[in-house]
Amino acid sequence: MKFGYYKIFMSAYDPPTKNYYRFYIYLNDTLVNYKVTNASYTDDQLFNGIYMAGIEIYDIRQEWVKSKTNRVRVEMLSISKDEYDFINDMMNEINDNGSIFSGPDANIRTNFKSTTGGLDGLGLFAASSVSTLEMQLIKQHDDATNDPKYKPY
Repeated sequence: MKFGYYKIFMSAYDPPTKNYYRFYIYLNDTLVNYKVTNASYTDDQLFNGIYMAGIEIYDIRQEWVKSKTNRVRVEMLSISKDEYDFINDMMNEINDNGSIFSGPDANIRTNFKSTTGGLDGLGLFAASSVSTLEMQLIKQHDDATNDPKYKPY
């Protein structure tokens, strides 16, 4: 496909409790989704307690795939609802999801709380369990089909 992507899918069993996940994707030891704007995260609302068969978790742009043989590492983090809400709030702020009929922007939820009664900080403190999977990605495209206008940053 012209200006294509390599799609990463995941299959796994999800525990029957409410869970939240974040995925870090590495291509040849370089983290490719380090910005909040391209974070890969989800809750298990659509697959709680069942087997997930082929859920898409990320698209790797073909312009990033330089070598014939590449290594992809996926780190799946089990995150808290607080972290999930924080990422959601950040995405909504960044993507300017409002219209002229929308209400005013809300404060981004955070777990940095003031102990002196002042303003709360913006950010999130989190700890997660991590599951890792590595795979090989074989380049399937010709560089002539890369997007000439693509700029990674």
